[in-house]
Amino acid sequence: LDAVVGDYVETDPALRIRRENELEAAAKATINAIRANILRVGQGTATPVIACTVFQNTSLFLNVDGLPGKSVEVLVLGGLDADIWQEVFDSVAGGIQAYGNTVGTVIDSAGNPHTVAFSRATENTIWLELDIIVNAGAFPIDGVAQCKAAIIASTKFPAYSFGKNVTAWGVTSPLEHIAGVLDVVAVRLGLAVSPIG
Repeated sequence: LDAVVGDYVETDPALRIRRENELEAAAKATINAIRANILRVGQGTATPVIACTVFQNTSLFLNVDGLPGKSVEVLVLGGLDADIWQEVFDSVAGGIQAYGNTVGTVIDSAGNPHTVAFSRATENTIWLELDIIVNAGAFPIDGVAQCKAAIIASTKFPAYSFGKNVTAWGVTSPLEHIAGVLDVVAVRLGLAVSPIG
């Protein structure tokens, strides 16, 4: 029988080029895909991306949030700037502006520079004071430390992420699991030491 024509064994450089082309062809520059890609940045290192939200303006004009027309803003907590710029460049569709308050340059595969931006989230320190009624007989010796630890644990990411208000209920509800805590009669929280409100 006639032989079946096959292919030459693929070289490593050819495989790498084919792999890149196949991956790029499969990629989609959707909001969900951009967010998923950014959330992978730095995983397994000491500086991972912790949280990410992506905003878009599909109109041709500046929107009420200050996004220019045909732009995407990636809001990020954590990660290294250079790694995030590269991932934004790789994830956002060509011709769409990557907008934000942290601006850098990425070099494409042809050696051309591109300005890329994303926004850094601003973290706020919240100060708390609580007046708690306890049953002295049931309240543990380290009860105050347990209360503090429970509140801190409940207010860390992901419980409190972008744009979420810190509330009295949110910071006091974990205390119901601590022995001897009967009631929280006052909660004062604010952005400065010794909050009054």
